[in-house]
Amino acid sequence: MLSKHHVFKIPCFQNLKHDLWCTKASRQLLAGEVALEAPALVSCVFPLHAASYCAFCIRRQPVDICSGCDLVGYCSQRCREADAPDHGVECRAIRSLSGCLREADSDVWHQGNALLDALLVARIARAELLKDSGAALLASPFMGRPNVLRAMLKAPSLKIPVAIAEATLATASEFPGLLPESWKCRLNTQSRQANLERLVAILMQLQINAICVLEHTWFEPVGEALFVNGALANHSCAPNCQFMTCFGGEGVRPVLKLRCLRDIAPGEDLTVSYDDQARPVWERRARLESSHWFLCKCARCLEDRSNNNINNTNNNHHPNHSHHLNHSSHSNQYTI
Repeated sequence: MLSKHHVFKIPCFQNLKHDLWCTKASRQLLAGEVALEAPALVSCVFPLHAASYCAFCIRRQPVDICSGCDLVGYCSQRCREADAPDHGVECRAIRSLSGCLREADSDVWHQGNALLDALLVARIARAELLKDSGAALLASPFMGRPNVLRAMLKAPSLKIPVAIAEATLATASEFPGLLPESWKCRLNTQSRQANLERLVAILMQLQINAICVLEHTWFEPVGEALFVNGALANHSCAPNCQFMTCFGGEGVRPVLKLRCLRDIAPGEDLTVSYDDQARPVWERRARLESSHWFLCKCARCLEDRSNNNINNTNNNHHPNHSHHLNHSSHSNQYTI
């Protein structure tokens, strides 16, 4: 049974209204004001930093390493107990899962980041059992397009997500509880293909919506978390808000705050930048298409293209996906 720490509840902010895949201001917001706070639905520390950062609160603290997996550690008993519903089912499986991922192609493991993705995707799958988890709100280029996802499982761009999903399924068949029992991972049935598609779809949601947790002192990414309510903020290369990760202390997962960079009018979308705003327009668009599967058409990109007179010949020098899932705008709504 999942603990209360997995339950995501939409905060009752009077200054916000949530449409499908976007967040709008319902009153005047002032520069510097915190428009939104979102607790993490799931989170994990990068394996490279597991010896120095608590696996639950993700603060840099002296940690007591778990003797079962010899990987993650906790700064306090409160954090250990808070993470027990998740780590209790992961602990024995971590060695086997790591082995499966290491046996995949060399570019899959990537300094242990594949293990983090596998653990996060399993946590999201388990959290989806909770009606108020908010997981159904997460945008994905394959949302509502199961036939497209099925047809693309062998595409080069999905090679790593498929490898992570296959390793997770193989491990779940050996360690019950890693994935929901309803997935029937221990049975060699036709459900395996359906489960593979479900895991890849969740991994794509993770790629689009997860946020790196930064260590404030060194400004270094030390973990990854999924803040469902925060993920509703759309992208703009001239954003009106900025994400801030705040740490709540023992027994509390990180909280994401959305702070206004300028005054925001009622009805205006709250936007953040998914990439470095200092990059030139062609590089921003190429990176966003690669990482988030959309072609940015925000006002700044259109203006920059017009001012710089960038033509199609220049764009062809920068790699994109061989297949195209293009955005209808800069909101998280995808068209094929």
